[in-house]
Amino acid sequence: YGDRYRMREGAQTWQPFEYKQFRYLQLVFRHAAAPISVDRVSLLSYEYPAERRGQFECSNEVLTKLWTAAVDTTYLQMEDTIVCDACRERSSWGGDGAHGEYAVWAGFGETALCDWHFRLLARGRMADGMLHDRYPCTEGSLGGSGGLMQANVYDNPGNIPQHALVLAVLLSGDYYHYFGRRALLEELYPTLVGLAGWCERHADDTGLLYGLGNWNWVDWSPSDLQGANFQTNAFYAKMLDNMARVAEDLGYERDAQRWAAGAAQVRTSLHQLHWDAERGAFVDSVVDGQQSPIISEVANGLALLFGIADGDQQAQIVKVIGDPASSIGRASPLFFYYVIEGLLHAGAHRLALTMLRERFAPMMAYADPPSIWEAWQAYALDLGVADTDFADVLPAAFTHSGGVGPAWTLSKHVLGVAPQVPGLARCRIAPACGDLDWARGVLPSVHGDIAVAWKRDDGCMTLDVSLPVGVEAELLLPRDLARAYRLTLDGTERAIPASVVSLPAVSLTEDHVGAIVTGGSHRLTLTEA
Repeated sequence: YGDRYRMREGAQTWQPFEYKQFRYLQLVFRHAAAPISVDRVSLLSYEYPAERRGQFECSNEVLTKLWTAAVDTTYLQMEDTIVCDACRERSSWGGDGAHGEYAVWAGFGETALCDWHFRLLARGRMADGMLHDRYPCTEGSLGGSGGLMQANVYDNPGNIPQHALVLAVLLSGDYYHYFGRRALLEELYPTLVGLAGWCERHADDTGLLYGLGNWNWVDWSPSDLQGANFQTNAFYAKMLDNMARVAEDLGYERDAQRWAAGAAQVRTSLHQLHWDAERGAFVDSVVDGQQSPIISEVANGLALLFGIADGDQQAQIVKVIGDPASSIGRASPLFFYYVIEGLLHAGAHRLALTMLRERFAPMMAYADPPSIWEAWQAYALDLGVADTDFADVLPAAFTHSGGVGPAWTLSKHVLGVAPQVPGLARCRIAPACGDLDWARGVLPSVHGDIAVAWKRDDGCMTLDVSLPVGVEAELLLPRDLARAYRLTLDGTERAIPASVVSLPAVSLTEDHVGAIVTGGSHRLTLTEA
């Protein structure tokens, strides 16, 4: 990663051609025939011109540092596109490399760069509909240390099809829902259709992608990718689900029915073929009708997040993931996001936030300011490590976009902002508190910044929000159905009797109570009666 410069005699100035990312600078002079003096060392800072609109802090120091570290890490990878890291994978990737989108959304709400990132990777569409795993790039890694990938060959055995599926899920999922990029989706819809067609041609009679002849890769974690792999097909099902909603919004009714039917078939097959009732989890793969012995956090997190697990299965999966003694394969930082999102989706808020801070705590303590690494441990001399998971040890980058998803998790779940329509013109604000006492922050939107602050103490919880003009929000706070409460909205108090699930002008469910507001600043307080 260093540069070597051959000096001439006399005074001289030298500047590297490529930029570097580093904390410390070491200068080494060799074979000097005479004394050398250094008059000046200076730095030129290269930064993408984005305003950091997003904010997050909470009552747990690790989670506060984690959000900042994720946004800082991604800021270092914001160039003319979003890159993976500054050295080995300094190019525009799908898959885990596209996870940088999450922290761009949370920290900046920067749609111009994200739009271009999606458009750029869509240009890597091959003749059969599959996308290159990175584009534009024919080199495995910076400096030619990786293998060459011929850009004009489709069905390239070195290509990673899962990268295309992850990219499609990001584009047609949260990016569309939170930022409402309808015109972009309409422009890139043919790319999604081509990818879905590739998948259909590589599926077996159960509808599952089977025996893919490419580089099959989802995460640096113990897994089984043979036959019908769960993780691959979970992303395939989610892509089809998202495409059905997008097609409906774009007016393609026949397409919407087709994608919805395909998603249902994939979910049903995964549910029936991959569930191991004895272990209470989904196995990673099924090969020739036989279940793999491997279960992983990533597969089961996706089962929770993408609606593949039913209610009984969800409870069993949460138990297995939360058991430190279980044999489940641990996710690396690159895909741990989906494990935490799955737990939150299943309502296991306390477990999700606990696991998030426990996994990242050593990384957050290693340096100040911290960054997000490619692996859980800082250094690895080789890959021949027998006493730890592969997810723990890699020749890892110290700033890598693949692991920055927790910034988005904390912004959208702990602050609690969820769209009711694409673009957040109508939203729901229902914080996932876990064991936190307070949290506050800002989620950028295309309509303006949405500021949220909440705290709870001694049977009382207060939620303060500031909404852009015209944005409607349903504010919701958690309740115990067996208890009576007093609900106060902007100074107006209402009694909420126990066991009641319907009242005029009040949003009520068995688990939450709140009200609908529009634009401006509002305070909602829920107090035990």
